[in-house]
Amino acid sequence: MTAKPTTSLFDYGSRIAFYDELPKKGKSVLAIGESGCGKTHFIGTAPSPFVLDYDKGGETLRALHIPHLVFNWGEQVMDLTRKILLDARDSTGPFDGHPYETLGVDSYSAFDLMVMDELMRHPKNPKWKVKDPTADKPEFDHWGAKKAYLIEITSLLQDIAQHMNVIVTTTVRVNDDPSTRKTKGLPEMDGSIRGILGRFFDYVLHLEDKGDTYIANTRPKGIYIAKSRGTLPDVIVNPKFADLL
Repeated sequence: MTAKPTTSLFDYGSRIAFYDELPKKGKSVLAIGESGCGKTHFIGTAPSPFVLDYDKGGETLRALHIPHLVFNWGEQVMDLTRKILLDARDSTGPFDGHPYETLGVDSYSAFDLMVMDELMRHPKNPKWKVKDPTADKPEFDHWGAKKAYLIEITSLLQDIAQHMNVIVTTTVRVNDDPSTRKTKGLPEMDGSIRGILGRFFDYVLHLEDKGDTYIANTRPKGIYIAKSRGTLPDVIVNPKFADLL
C-alpha cells in the first residue's frame, strides 16, 4: 500500500501570494562597459548603497561618500564574499538593521580573476597541486570549480535582490559567445560564465563614455549585449538608477 502524503507536505495555501501582498522586490542590474564609462558612478546614484570593491575603486567610492569594503589579492576572497552575501541575504551580522538599500559589486571582472587566483594558489581539493597563476594555466578542475562558485555567488545575489537592489559591474571584452560561437561584447570574464551572466539580472546596461556625457544602452547595440524591462528608451543619457523606476 502506498503511504498517504502527509498534510503538511501539501499544505501550500499559506504560500500563495496575491499582487497586493507581494513583498517589495529590489532591482538587479548588470552594468558592463569599458573602464571609465561611469559604472561606479551609476552605483552611486542608487539609494543607500554599500559596495564590495574588488577593483580598487575606493577613490571614486570615497568621493561619492559610499560605504565600501576593499578586497585585496591574497586574502580569502571566496569565503569572505560568501559570508558577506549570506549575511546580506539573511539580514544578519552587519546587515541586521542596516541602512543599506543597494548592494554593489565592483567589479565582477576583477572578482573573477581573484577567484581563479585563489583556486590555483590555495587548492580547495587536496588532490589538486598548487599552481602559480602567473606561470601556469588553469586546469579543467579549476574551470569547473570557478564556474560552480560564481553561479553560487550570482544565485545569492538573486536572493538578495528579493529585498535589496543589486548592481554588479564588469568591464567588457569582445570575443566569441561560448554558447553561440558568435562574436559579442560580453562581460570580461574567462570561461563559459561570461555567456550566461546576463540571464541572472533584470537589466543589462551597456555603458559608454561619450566625452561630455555617459550613456547607457538598454537594448543590444551592434555586438554588445543589453536588456531591460518595461518601456525604457533605447539610450539613457547620464544614467541614474532612478531611470529604471
